[in-house]
Amino acid sequence: MSKAICFFHSADLDGHCSGAIVKHEMGDAVELRGINHGNPFPWDEVHGRDVIMVDFSLQPFSDMVLLHKVSSHLTWIDHHKSAIDDYNAYRQGSDERRFWDGKLEIGKGACELTWEYYYPTWKENYMPGAVRLLSLYDVWKHDQDDDALPFQFGMRMFETYPTKPEAMELWTDLFTKHAAPRDIISKGKTILAYQDQQNEAYANSAAFETELDGLKCIAINKMLTNSQMFDSVWDENKYDAMLTFGYRDKKWTFSLYATKPSVDVSVVAKARGGGGHAQAAGFQCISLPEGLLR
Repeated sequence: MSKAICFFHSADLDGHCSGAIVKHEMGDAVELRGINHGNPFPWDEVHGRDVIMVDFSLQPFSDMVLLHKVSSHLTWIDHHKSAIDDYNAYRQGSDERRFWDGKLEIGKGACELTWEYYYPTWKENYMPGAVRLLSLYDVWKHDQDDDALPFQFGMRMFETYPTKPEAMELWTDLFTKHAAPRDIISKGKTILAYQDQQNEAYANSAAFETELDGLKCIAINKMLTNSQMFDSVWDENKYDAMLTFGYRDKKWTFSLYATKPSVDVSVVAKARGGGGHAQAAGFQCISLPEGLLR
């Protein structure tokens, strides 16, 4: 019998942690596979197999429906608003009585949802501190714990890709601890202090104002960054969203961030073939949107 195959979002720690939780629970019975938007999906490998997808969904949503049909069993755990909206719309228009297993919920990180799914009797009394802090960071709830931001950046010093043995050693150790290690948090604070200086210098020299699909944005042509890049130039009274973009693999990759409850950047991202959260979303395109560079 073929192993189950677990696809985890390869781009961030929420996805890495989610995949590691599945591996921690299932051991050698599961094969982990990182995936990100723009990667080809291995359809020839999923037919008749148990499939687990965490912190990720296929786009368009019709591909998720197809995956449900061709796999032996589908478990889907996700927290992205655009994907959950698509799922709810599909359910309303479907005659199917049963849907795939999993856990879909906005407001919690995928790693927290994955832990709750695989360890449901533990969630009230015990959740590893690492899982909780990574979840808070991923859903923009840094203010609920001062350690969320430094722990995120401290973890970036380590190998966390769960297909690698040294990374699973780290994750296994973290999953057995009630509190997140203070040494990782301390390292993160040092990294954050340095990064804040670098971000301010870069943003003050490279940020520019633009518009995208009706959103007034402050933008920076830089990849592999996040909303903290804009800390020194962000003004909620002047802008609707923060925008980063860069060119990779013959495509432009865009990320959008917002802080206003009235602005849902996932709507803009979804309209351009992407998706994400209300406050953080992204999309890819072949050419730059018209009028972006004014």
